[in-house]
Amino acid sequence: MSLFLQLIDRGREFVDSAFLQRCRSQVDPRDTASVCHMLGELIMRLGDNVFVVIIIDGLRYFTQTSDTYQQLKGIISHLVAIYTSRPATTLKFLFSSPTRMEFLEDLFKDEEILNLPRSTPDNNSHGVMKWKRPIETSGGMGKEIRHEE
Repeated sequence: MSLFLQLIDRGREFVDSAFLQRCRSQVDPRDTASVCHMLGELIMRLGDNVFVVIIIDGLRYFTQTSDTYQQLKGIISHLVAIYTSRPATTLKFLFSSPTRMEFLEDLFKDEEILNLPRSTPDNNSHGVMKWKRPIETSGGMGKEIRHEE
């Protein structure tokens, strides 16, 4: 809900007031599905000169109960769906977790997942690590880097 309200506040110059009134009347802050739906509509109305950066850190901590687990998967799924619908707005997402989140991996392509080793080799030199693929700097929502042990 916080992200949605921030976008409404910042989007006043980009989005017509009738839509903003509709957001106020149709969004139930206790219902993540209604918030996600209107967030998607709002992002689709933003122009190509707008950048939206969403960082959700510590995903594992949002999965303590089955209710929050399902809500988290629904929110991430909805954000990925917004991204794949190709809005004019530039979207950047960073989802992180201290442990692997296998239940979310089906939402992403393999090359959109970045797995980092817990620690570097003893000599702290990245040059001796063997990567599955070279690091690339363009395309996709992210790049996958796997440390081969």
